[in-house]
Amino acid sequence: MMGVVISIFHPILTKVEPLRIATDAIFLASLVALAMIYRRWWLIWMAAFQANGTASHFAALLSPVYVRVIYYTLSTIWGIPILAVWVIGICKDRGWRLSPAKYGASLLRAIARAIT
Repeated sequence: MMGVVISIFHPILTKVEPLRIATDAIFLASLVALAMIYRRWWLIWMAAFQANGTASHFAALLSPVYVRVIYYTLSTIWGIPILAVWVIGICKDRGWRLSPAKYGASLLRAIARAIT
């Protein structure tokens, strides 16, 4: 996920970058540590998704020939499920109820206002 932030400054990956590997590995280690301490299901899922993203760096390192678009996609796509699990996990952990009947209509109106 941290690789997504760094990729803003380097939108097209021409090679495997050690800084991206380091930040993703540090983020993975912190998620694993949090999952071991707090034992929440969503932290475990976040760590698993981050492990997939971090593994994509090593797959690109081990492959003699790799396609930049595939490497970029594999290393950044895992940020989306991490954020989704993060939001869902916090909402469920706090006991928030996000019912579509209650919040759906106002959310759709807000989206429609933002688009127009």
